[in-house]
Amino acid sequence: MYVHITEATCLFLDCKIEEIIGKHLLVFVSEKDKERAQIEFETFLKTQKGDPGVFETILPSEEKKTLRIISNIVDEYIFHSLEDITELKRVEEGLKKNEAELLKTKKFLELINSMLRHDIINDLTVILSAADLHEQGEEGMLNEIKKRAHKSIGFINAIRNIGNLAGTKNLHLCNPYNILQSVCSHYKDIVININDNVKNIDVLADETLYSVFDNIISNAIRHGDAEKIDITITVEKQNVIIEIKNNGKKIEEKILTRIFEQGVKSEITGKSGTGLYVTKENMNRFEGNIEVKNVKDGVSFILKLKKVDIK
Repeated sequence: MYVHITEATCLFLDCKIEEIIGKHLLVFVSEKDKERAQIEFETFLKTQKGDPGVFETILPSEEKKTLRIISNIVDEYIFHSLEDITELKRVEEGLKKNEAELLKTKKFLELINSMLRHDIINDLTVILSAADLHEQGEEGMLNEIKKRAHKSIGFINAIRNIGNLAGTKNLHLCNPYNILQSVCSHYKDIVININDNVKNIDVLADETLYSVFDNIISNAIRHGDAEKIDITITVEKQNVIIEIKNNGKKIEEKILTRIFEQGVKSEITGKSGTGLYVTKENMNRFEGNIEVKNVKDGVSFILKLKKVDIK
């Protein structure tokens, strides 16, 4: 128990000397920390070799001050030095938060880089192929080249608008029906049906939702040889469920459960799933979910996004 306390300590703790004298050594420790403090203090008493014991706790007061208690043993007495480290802890928490934000930003920029490489290279590949066909006299290729060029420009402009953002704090209202209409307008050579029962529902996302839809649809066409895609949008409680079903080739069972992992390759086509990896990462940023399964007549992607109610 305490047998002496300085006036400076009482001033710091906003208490009177008589309120401390005779009290337990851990009187300064908050209730939630007392069990831990008791164990650490007893360990210090048993094992101390001249080194001070250090314990940190939050004072049970309105100010929520963080206190560092430094214990030293001299003869038969235990001396406690008290240090207010509230500001130090605030700075440490700020640094940790900044570090976490920097890591989020780094991951986000890497994701944007992957998206640009993947999506733009796909369009450039189509443009080059269309240019070759045009030189061989194939009609309609100039329109395809223009269409793909405009698509890439639109994508770059959308990404540019969010290039300085990261994480989920800058998500905003997006209309999935309108975005799907925009994506599907670039695919005139196959049949794409979008149910129009849910047109005016908003979800929490950003401009990269366009890339999410585009990757799923373009993969179905390029890798699955799909000729028809059916898209349904439904609402389940606070979620918007979007199913994109194609009648193309089924996904190999060996890679079906790993299709969203970076670098996973098809044994048949040898193609890696970079686009689907990026798609999954974006869905995670939206705090949503995406699943894929083989169905009777093709492949079905099911996306779940948070519905936003406008009051």
